[in-house]
Amino acid sequence: MAKALRFFIILILLLSGASLYFGIQLFLQREVIKQRVQTNENTLDQISKDLHATNFVKNALMANAAENLPTMTAEQGKIHALAQNRWTDLVQKGSDYTNTLLRLDETNKVLLATQQDLADRNRQAQRLNRPERSATCAKRQRDRRSENRQG
Repeated sequence: MAKALRFFIILILLLSGASLYFGIQLFLQREVIKQRVQTNENTLDQISKDLHATNFVKNALMANAAENLPTMTAEQGKIHALAQNRWTDLVQKGSDYTNTLLRLDETNKVLLATQQDLADRNRQAQRLNRPERSATCAKRQRDRRSENRQG
């Protein structure tokens, strides 16, 4: 009986040591999880500030009991909805920006064609306004008038 008692005492001591080891490991994991949750809370708070969320309550993210979990989920949903709206706006603005660039490119092509047309017409006007041509043109016009009178 003494040997059995000694065996059980040693077994209890070994199991106590193992439970102490596992307890310490769980406590260390708890600290890591706690730090991770706090970092996530602070990150969500910063994101809400960056998104200019006015109706965000950081304290609602701190669920100290199971009853507070729906409140926490609701606050996360608010941030998610706001982020989705901002993303949709960003995509729309990107589309508008792309359309504006395409219209600008088309306008630049039309402007270039108009400038080339204007330059061609200016060269043509300069050729027509040269003194030797204008004298020749004036002579032709007089000849035509005289032909019209005679005819």
